[in-house]
Amino acid sequence: MPLVILLTFFLFFSPSQSVSAQTTTINTTLTEPNQIREFMDSTERIRCICLPSLPIQGCSYNMCIVSSYLKTLIENRIRLGETSNEIVAKFENGFGDDIRSDSVFIHFEKEGNERMLNGLLYGFGAKIQAKPDSTWINLSLAGLGLLALIGIGFYVVQRKKSKSNISSSTAKTDQQMLDLEKKYLSEL
Repeated sequence: MPLVILLTFFLFFSPSQSVSAQTTTINTTLTEPNQIREFMDSTERIRCICLPSLPIQGCSYNMCIVSSYLKTLIENRIRLGETSNEIVAKFENGFGDDIRSDSVFIHFEKEGNERMLNGLLYGFGAKIQAKPDSTWINLSLAGLGLLALIGIGFYVVQRKKSKSNISSSTAKTDQQMLDLEKKYLSEL
């Protein structure tokens, strides 16, 4: 049992098992190497709206539709010549009225997403910057692992108890059968 706990602890806190690991694929329509570098830098420094513990770069299009729109917005801004530092600063402090003509802003406006519209116009604040901290995720997973181990241990103990009860009741039943057989034979 201590070995299982040690292995579980090692798996959750191993340096190779980082929750904030970088993606190996680049999801962008940009083609110029300099623009791709700016895109990677921007998306690494801005956190995902849906999963705040991840930078937007690591957020999948399948998991979070908002991240795909924000990535498109970042691509649009890079095509306009903005650097990653400017983009991150504008996400923090707001893009101002010039963002109103962007296709992503127009989409959020049609959808009625006031939170995103206000964030883009006036800024999301310093909390938009990605500072991945997987501590709570790792602690939650370790807690679930520990709970699972306790559950498995409880199951094993209960199973051993039930087996011993069955074997003792079987022994009693066998003895009772022998007694009944002797009684029957003695009556003949």
